[in-house]
Amino acid sequence: KLQFLYLIGGRVAMPSEGFDLEAFAARYPGGGLKIQRLLHVARNAPSPALCEAAWRAAVEEVKQTLAVKQYVELVEDRADVDVDHDWVDDAKKRAASELSVLENSFGVANASRTGDEKRVALRELGRHYRRRGDTATAAKYFFRMRDCTTKGADVLEMCLEVIAVGIEARSWSMVNQHCARAEQNRLHPLERDKVAFGQVCIARALFLVGSGKYKAAALRLLTIPPELGDAAADVLPATHIATYAALLALASFSRAELKAKFIDTTPFRAYLEQAPELLEVVHDFYHSRYACLKVLDLMTGKLHLDLFLSAHATALHNTIRERALQQYTTPYLAVDMNVMAAAFQMPLDELEEALAQIILKGGIPARIDSDRKVLHRRGDNVVRATFEDVLGAGRQLIVDTEDHLRRISMSHARFEYKGDRDADDNDAQWSGGANWMQWK
Repeated sequence: KLQFLYLIGGRVAMPSEGFDLEAFAARYPGGGLKIQRLLHVARNAPSPALCEAAWRAAVEEVKQTLAVKQYVELVEDRADVDVDHDWVDDAKKRAASELSVLENSFGVANASRTGDEKRVALRELGRHYRRRGDTATAAKYFFRMRDCTTKGADVLEMCLEVIAVGIEARSWSMVNQHCARAEQNRLHPLERDKVAFGQVCIARALFLVGSGKYKAAALRLLTIPPELGDAAADVLPATHIATYAALLALASFSRAELKAKFIDTTPFRAYLEQAPELLEVVHDFYHSRYACLKVLDLMTGKLHLDLFLSAHATALHNTIRERALQQYTTPYLAVDMNVMAAAFQMPLDELEEALAQIILKGGIPARIDSDRKVLHRRGDNVVRATFEDVLGAGRQLIVDTEDHLRRISMSHARFEYKGDRDADDNDAQWSGGANWMQWK
């Protein structure tokens, strides 16, 4: 498959050979998101041949829908491709005929004032416009379903339709709003429907990734129940769920969190079993076997062709690598960079450059001896800290000793405190020998 070379600083070289476009397209069911994925590959693929193949696959996929406007825009941008006017005319006729039937159904339902019939008619109209690529109009019909919902399940259905069209239109505020509405649906708790719960978790995670909240997104993905499977394959297939969760966890979880919330999690293991190489990478990272970063190097280029992670691929990769370098140097005051380079299986000069960048950002408090190729951590002065701890313990010992001596002296003088421990000083009573000292 694709082989990618990662270079320090986020530069990725992507050779052209080996990308199986047919297998890539087969992962996703048809629809607007599949078209967007193919067009994303066409715009970002490393070779003209792959760009051309992806573009033609996207055009063929558009012709499986009623998105006439999108088809014409795609073809008119190319001087070497003619518009298929026969398909355009046929698609327009089919769209007009289907719309006429749906509008008549809506008119009948609206006249009968039956809420369920009207809701179904609005839903079908929204789906019709979504097939035509008009997500704005589709969203308006889905919004109108709110006025016809009386059951909790109907509210959930409306939220899922809006979320789906919102993801396709990249309207993340709308997606987030209706995820919250689905989660707060008391008439039909989301947890009852495992598939719907998983779909909402995916949508919320994508919103969080777009906001740069990688840890929160990883936690969301890890709550996806195994019952979801590939039911949301148009947005994220099961293998993608595992990939996203693993990368986000590596970039944001501490070692303890990685162990407790990812490696040892039982429900999510069903997804990890579909991507065993990723589970092995996480295990190696946790056990400080950093040769696993080579696998991440290969994945980084692939992620640049991913519809949702492409904008974050380099940042995630650099963050994971920086965390690995920090984790390696933490236990030591001095590190031989030759040994470290061998552990990370990377050239010494690239390792030195990467460490220098992390030091400049304050990630590792250290300095580099370039002549001897040794990294020296700037830790606290251990001798001084120990000396100050001993002095502090001595001062506390003096205070405690004086307190005990004072109590002994009061006991020998037959002084006795008769007040309640919780009483105010004004209510305390002291007695000593035959004489009483008393405050009231």
